[in-house]
Amino acid sequence: MRTNGERGPISVGHFKWNAGHYVLIELDNSASAIGIELTSIERELVGSVADGLSNKDIAAHRKTSPHTVANQLARLYRKLGVSGRAALIVKLR
Repeated sequence: MRTNGERGPISVGHFKWNAGHYVLIELDNSASAIGIELTSIERELVGSVADGLSNKDIAAHRKTSPHTVANQLARLYRKLGVSGRAALIVKLR
């Protein structure tokens, strides 16, 4: 289980409402439930997006460039058929 403020790679899963936004709290593979398998990098990206991190913050944590993060997110959005961060979180809830 994960609490608000913790960082690191996580899977998609269950959310709770906390301080005006949803926080990812329980790990599972919700994408598998809709027939889509996520890689470990994709699961890490989903967790970072769910935590509200910017591309720049995700890149710093992963020691890569914000451009790489943007490209990885764009591929993830296409894979899941969503148009952005909010739709990504809603789809995997």
